[in-house]
Amino acid sequence: MRETHRRAPTPWEAFQIRVRTSAEATVRVVVLAGVLLPFLAIAFLTLDRPVATFDVFSVEEDYLNPSAWLTQGQLWMMASLLVVILASRRYGDAYATSQLMLAWGAAAVLLAAGLSYLAPQLEASDLPPVRFVATFVAAWMMAQFACVTMFELTRAVKWWRAPLFGALFGSAVFCVIYFPFLYSGSKLPWLNWMVTDFAIKAGLAFVFLAPYAMLRGVVPPRPGLGGR
Repeated sequence: MRETHRRAPTPWEAFQIRVRTSAEATVRVVVLAGVLLPFLAIAFLTLDRPVATFDVFSVEEDYLNPSAWLTQGQLWMMASLLVVILASRRYGDAYATSQLMLAWGAAAVLLAAGLSYLAPQLEASDLPPVRFVATFVAAWMMAQFACVTMFELTRAVKWWRAPLFGALFGSAVFCVIYFPFLYSGSKLPWLNWMVTDFAIKAGLAFVFLAPYAMLRGVVPPRPGLGGR
């Protein structure tokens, strides 16, 4: 049987292939960052907005209502982890990391532009404390990077382990950075808040396995990446 050999590309063709591949990768990362950016913005803006939709208990049992312990920001934060996990599942940790860096960079630029535009109308009391903003951003960035790392380490086993372990690990990293750095030295019960916040995020990590399972077929891993 006669063997056929593919012709090696010429230097010009090889250059065109590299340019096209780089352009496609850049566009892909920009699109992924564009998907993530609204989740980051909405999560930050709704951190203190309680979820009151499912409140059914009386005033005497108000502590049982979701609005007493669950905020919209927590939901959006966990949803942003799902977006990052799906990006990592489809394209790998390198793309997910680039997605995070670009999304956070774009968020910083937009925030600076918005503050510059609104500066004449803002009072000092209208702005959140710098320590809070810096701590939240640093903690949530590290949490998302930790989530991607854990997802990649566990993606070749049962389908539910990688997203669950990634979300749990990312949530734990957020809590151990955010609460001690923001509240250490104060007399506030921040340790209780930290445990409660992690418990809520851990519960949401299990809840978000459902949409992940539904999206597995829509977002399959690229060839060469582990997982099903």
